[in-house]
Amino acid sequence: MDQLLEKVKSGIAQLPGVEAHHKMSMVRFKQEPQHVLDNARKSAVMLLLYPKNDQWYSVLIQRPTYDGVHSGQIALPGGQMENEDLDLEATAIRETLEEVGVDGMQVLGKLTQVYIKPSNFIVHPFVGWLESEPQFDLQEEEVAEVVTFPVEILLDDSIVYKATVPTKNYGELKVPAFDIKDKVVWGATAAILSEFKEILKG
Repeated sequence: MDQLLEKVKSGIAQLPGVEAHHKMSMVRFKQEPQHVLDNARKSAVMLLLYPKNDQWYSVLIQRPTYDGVHSGQIALPGGQMENEDLDLEATAIRETLEEVGVDGMQVLGKLTQVYIKPSNFIVHPFVGWLESEPQFDLQEEEVAEVVTFPVEILLDDSIVYKATVPTKNYGELKVPAFDIKDKVVWGATAAILSEFKEILKG
């Protein structure tokens, strides 16, 4: 199982980048003007790996329904950087603890950032791993459900499809998505998982 961790370390050293994001995005990510990025809100998420049944698993969360652009969406644990965070890695670790009750992970490194225009966030994804399966403790205000899955299913192209999703600002959109445990995984989360998929493919 350590072979996957070594593959991830190697992949992080030479990231696939935005070309991997484009495979699962409804529009090609363009370079925003620097002043837009400078004024965007910073956030971080954790792509958490842990062993279960002789496989590596990861976890997604479903956001509660609320009046916001990310209502009900599937995401990675994470959130906005706070003043007390030393850096974005600290943000990802803190948010993972707060939202799903998991800490003690070892961070392998950082994937390529994603800018989310509707909410004006730059998302910085980190990859971390645990030595054993965690016990999840949900922060109900932020997390409606956890969705655990073996990461090898990302290599199954049959889970990639076009989904019709409701959005707050643009009505219904047809977007590329992953079908993970009957959940529609799209947007920034799908883009991040797409880059991770390329790393797994080696």
